[in-house]
Amino acid sequence: MPTLIESIIDYEPDQLDMLAEQWGIEQELDPAKPKARQISARLLDRELFTEVLQALPDKAYQALLRLTRSGGRQPLDQFQRVFGELREMGAARRGKVRPDRNPASITEKLYYSGFIARAFLREGGQPQEFIYLPEEFQQFMSDEIERLEADNIPALPNYSPARVYTASDVILEHACTLLAGLRKGLAPKQIELASPQVPVDFLKTLLSEAGLLNSGKPDPERIGAFLEAPRAQSFSTLSQVWQHSTVVNETRLLQQLEFEGTLKINTLQLRQRLLALFAPLPAEQWFDLDEYIGWVKQHRPDFLRSGGEYDSWIIQHKDKGFYLKGFEYWDEVEGALLKAVLIGPFFWLGLTDLGTKSKNGKVQLFRRSAWAEALLDGQSLEYTQAEVDGFALNKDGSLLVERGFPLSLRYQLARFCEWDPEKKGKYSYHISPPALQEALRQGLQVNQLIALINKHARKPLPPNIPQALERWKQHELEAVFEQPVLLRVRSAAIMEQLLASRAGKPLLTRLNDTTAVVKPGGVQALKDTLLDLGILADVRLEV
Repeated sequence: MPTLIESIIDYEPDQLDMLAEQWGIEQELDPAKPKARQISARLLDRELFTEVLQALPDKAYQALLRLTRSGGRQPLDQFQRVFGELREMGAARRGKVRPDRNPASITEKLYYSGFIARAFLREGGQPQEFIYLPEEFQQFMSDEIERLEADNIPALPNYSPARVYTASDVILEHACTLLAGLRKGLAPKQIELASPQVPVDFLKTLLSEAGLLNSGKPDPERIGAFLEAPRAQSFSTLSQVWQHSTVVNETRLLQQLEFEGTLKINTLQLRQRLLALFAPLPAEQWFDLDEYIGWVKQHRPDFLRSGGEYDSWIIQHKDKGFYLKGFEYWDEVEGALLKAVLIGPFFWLGLTDLGTKSKNGKVQLFRRSAWAEALLDGQSLEYTQAEVDGFALNKDGSLLVERGFPLSLRYQLARFCEWDPEKKGKYSYHISPPALQEALRQGLQVNQLIALINKHARKPLPPNIPQALERWKQHELEAVFEQPVLLRVRSAAIMEQLLASRAGKPLLTRLNDTTAVVKPGGVQALKDTLLDLGILADVRLEV
């Protein structure tokens, strides 16, 4: 087989520049020396080869393994049938199309990365055009195959976890919550994304990458399209945006660590290396997180730092106060990162299922999800999910909305209401004058909320809530509690109704037709009575 230098010696200058860029060695080249020989010498560095190999997409990696097992060469047409076409193009078209950055196939990806070459070689006495591995790369890949065969990843055959958390699109629910909160004007620290717990900063960055936020502010038009699209489509979009993001930074999941100095982590390259570690795992096999992390430490530890970086990177443990310098702290840095990613973004974005060894134990197991193959191949998922057809509305003005309720509708409800803590996985809101006033300031109309309630709230409806909203349309605020504890109402008729009812006992002294002093502790009872009458009351007791 031709050697590497024999394979690239006749490459045109732009092809050599593409090779140097793909291997990240542009700055190392001396313009006064022959470029092909410099590149060849650098690409034969085993450590660099392994680093670039690990960053390849899984299909490209598998193609190299297959070519290696075929003796390092395969007829061009046969290889292209399986791994796609290598387009014919000259320097001008290459400069315009940039197939090195935008390969149309696995064949092009490997060719413009320099892993494979093409030439006429003799087969049965006749020259035939082949795709081949340069001689040195064939040896490197043969060693890789031996390593793979010798170092089997420690799977747990036929293992049944006590509890399984299957990959799902719940991150869409979190996205709806975050987008509604930001649109409502809530600060990120006021928004919680639980079950599973997803850092607000992580999701906010991802939504910005997906074009749903512009300078941190929601883009209403794009948000509407995203929330109204089929869930499988929106979820696939988020997963692909994450896989190719250059901004999302998984090291920030390690909140106990601080990466100091001017260190710039290539976050896309880091994620590609993590995906390359994950992609070859067999389907339906459970892995113990700690055992798998131990295997990676032994066989492929350098996905974040390598060589001298173990000593040169300045990483401080915030809680313990000391610096994690050297490979001896791999568990606290790379090991912790790998675990955080497997049970974090890989799970949130559909690649892993998680499991526990005991019914109430912590997550200790993972496996490839049923969605992993399609997502890693860049395909859109196809699934349907039965939507929840309504929400609960109570006479006190509270709402409970289950996950699975149409995202675009919950987004609207959330903007009209005040938010309460989630209750057993259900979103909890309540209607209040301040929330309605804020919704009006943002251009919403109470008629929209009335329509949502009439169409989607479960029947029978508590009659006082629609009545209260209808009255709000006409009069807005009709009752307010203020300090000292006074009740002011819009009309004497309302006050007469309260005084005539048994619930009017907390009213101590009537000051005029529309104002009365309220007994301490009597505000809530009166507020509930007013709501029963179809009147929303505000409370302004701040000192």
